[in-house]
Amino acid sequence: MDPAVGRPRAGLWTLVWAVALGGVVLTGCSRVSMGDASAPTPNRADRQPVPNIESANACEGVGGHPQAALESEMQLLYPHTAIAGPSTFAGSWECDDGAIVLVYRSGVKLFEEPNTLSDPVGTWERLPERNPEITTIQLRGTVAAVADPSYGPGIPGGAEWVEDGLQLIVKGNGSISVELLLDVAESMNHSESNG
Repeated sequence: MDPAVGRPRAGLWTLVWAVALGGVVLTGCSRVSMGDASAPTPNRADRQPVPNIESANACEGVGGHPQAALESEMQLLYPHTAIAGPSTFAGSWECDDGAIVLVYRSGVKLFEEPNTLSDPVGTWERLPERNPEITTIQLRGTVAAVADPSYGPGIPGGAEWVEDGLQLIVKGNGSISVELLLDVAESMNHSESNG
């Protein structure tokens, strides 16, 4: 378990946003080949350095390495907002469990991996019973679990949902509002560029 985010491993991986006050649980996992990835790959020369991005492990408690060029068998989704988009893209990581992490200079991280949850909607709907900082909402045509960073210290904030066989997590850094993180989620599509 990563002490910064409380991310234990279950199957491929489970993301748990832990709060010192009581433990927020957002579970997540997956790894499925979505066929030929037709989205363009970012050019490493276009990336601007982020302090410690090369030395930090974006995979959060799971081994991984930065990618020189974004490559994946999955059909990835890319965000298109001012805080997470082509102009703020800092780098990508391939995690040892098969997840891909897209990192943005604003502090947003996007985890993408194939879904292995048998009942993601049921999982999300049970979370608020024990974790008042989590709500469920309709996001991109499905139920998503949302953690609001304004609820208290230690909550990075974000949303987690399953779409087209992928489990997706948009995660903040604790200072990005839940509204901006949901905008990131809503903006996602298969095109890396804004055009």
